[in-house]
Amino acid sequence: MTTANAIATSICSRGGHAVREAKRVMWEGLEETQDEGMKLEQKAFGHIFNDKETAEGLSAFLEKKTQFLICRNTQCRNFNYTALSA
Repeated sequence: MTTANAIATSICSRGGHAVREAKRVMWEGLEETQDEGMKLEQKAFGHIFNDKETAEGLSAFLEKKTQFLICRNTQCRNFNYTALSA
């Protein structure tokens, strides 16, 4: 159970939008051919890559920041980049 908790904690530390899209694509892809599944993945990647959260994370990476803050509506999350790269 400790390993499962560690994996869950790692997944939850990632961007929420990306995690939701990954889960959606996996579930939808189960009923598709491999080619259709790849198309779903490509489409989701495009949506995620155009997301503000992704842009902030990429900017932090390029500027070699170790921490950055992402706010949506009134909720903010503080990300530690060193934890994300593990």
